[in-house]
Amino acid sequence: MGDNVYGNTGVNLKVLRLKNGLTQKEVAAATGLSHRTISNLENNKNFPQRGNLAKLAKLYGVTVEEITEANRKVEAPLE
Repeated sequence: MGDNVYGNTGVNLKVLRLKNGLTQKEVAAATGLSHRTISNLENNKNFPQRGNLAKLAKLYGVTVEEITEANRKVEAPLE
């Protein structure tokens, strides 16, 4: 990821979504965010606002810190 100011947040969000077997559209519907917002967050184009982080953390059953820790990656699902 190099100099990415958002660290692993986008990667963590994508892995959490996949681990939960959800599509970006399903996450958008469950959180009230747009599909484009979910895509931008997962691709580190934007950093989620605190309220949105709370919605995503609740959906995935994790803490906000687990999503945003710069040096931590959630484990990718085994395929």
